[in-house]
Amino acid sequence: MKKLQQLLNLILVTAMLVAVAVNRDGRVFGNAVGTSVNASQADDSSGTGLSRDIIARFGFTGTGYITAGEGVWEFENGITVYSSSPYAEDITGFAGETPLYIAVDSDNIIVSVIAADNNETPDFWDFVVKEGLLDYWNGKHLDEVLNMDVDAVSGATMSSLSVINSVRAVVSHITRQEANIKGGDQFKSIAAVVVLLAGVGAAFMPNNRNRRTILLVLNVIVLGFWCGYFISFPLMVGWVANGIGFTTALALIIMLVPAVLMPYLGKGNYYCSSVCPYGALQELAGKFPVKKRSFGPQAMKIMKHSREAILMVLLFLMWISVTFEAINYEPFSVFLFKQASIPVLTIAGTFLVLSVFINRPYCRFVCPTGEIIGWSQRF
Repeated sequence: MKKLQQLLNLILVTAMLVAVAVNRDGRVFGNAVGTSVNASQADDSSGTGLSRDIIARFGFTGTGYITAGEGVWEFENGITVYSSSPYAEDITGFAGETPLYIAVDSDNIIVSVIAADNNETPDFWDFVVKEGLLDYWNGKHLDEVLNMDVDAVSGATMSSLSVINSVRAVVSHITRQEANIKGGDQFKSIAAVVVLLAGVGAAFMPNNRNRRTILLVLNVIVLGFWCGYFISFPLMVGWVANGIGFTTALALIIMLVPAVLMPYLGKGNYYCSSVCPYGALQELAGKFPVKKRSFGPQAMKIMKHSREAILMVLLFLMWISVTFEAINYEPFSVFLFKQASIPVLTIAGTFLVLSVFINRPYCRFVCPTGEIIGWSQRF
């Protein structure tokens, strides 16, 4: 059985690496990933590098234009359109770049900001758009933009910061002025680190039921509902495929450190059991005084490998590009309640109810993120 488990681990590691192996033109086995595609290369039949869809969304259909440089197009109506990709390629959101097209008139006034296709979690990205972030700079002079203090959209911080910083990078290029890249909420990051350090310290103390309950509550309230910090499958796929945005993702990187290091200090499965806010929420639900359901040995043998099977299905869907959206339905985004979709709320609510009768059912039998994090312990 141990050799079989090791073989499964090896297969899963190989599968994960292959599934997110992105070549230079941003494709996984010939299928577009999304954010990794350079927006200025979204070609149409004319070969100019500016797609008909983007031109139509600006309302410039039928207007002649010329390519004035890499990611720059000058239209006959006096508008110049800039692609963010050449100037913001190191700026990433939750799951990669958030390519933009920015239209500027002859008086250096921003006319419109349009987003190209990206690979952000749809629920978060839709919320950014609905909050009007892309319209924030309309009518603003370029000299104003670099000094404007634009707030990130609460609940979609990484996605919105990527938009803000991408606009600043483009304007910096146009005006030849230095731009300050906006980081995440420092106060939230500090609070998250304090909670994480408290959890690490408690892990080396004698077991205490009340202390653990307090830490679980802090994980849910601070890391979950307040900060919205959690490790997820789409986040890890985005990091592997497109790199890590250290400016906007620093707190999440700090969260990942104990997940990797604690098993080497004899605290296996640490992130899932002591950090993950949804895992903490399930455990708290399990404290209701209700008789718990147990499974027979045969059922447990099968269910023991259910997480691996689910992860393999998701990776297979990624390979054949049937859908990338399947990886966005983990229940973690339930903490960002206003942005969470109906399927996410349903999944999160269902497993929370099951947690009253079964110990952490999502963690034990479903979670693909937990399965990936578990690899660091098995090797």
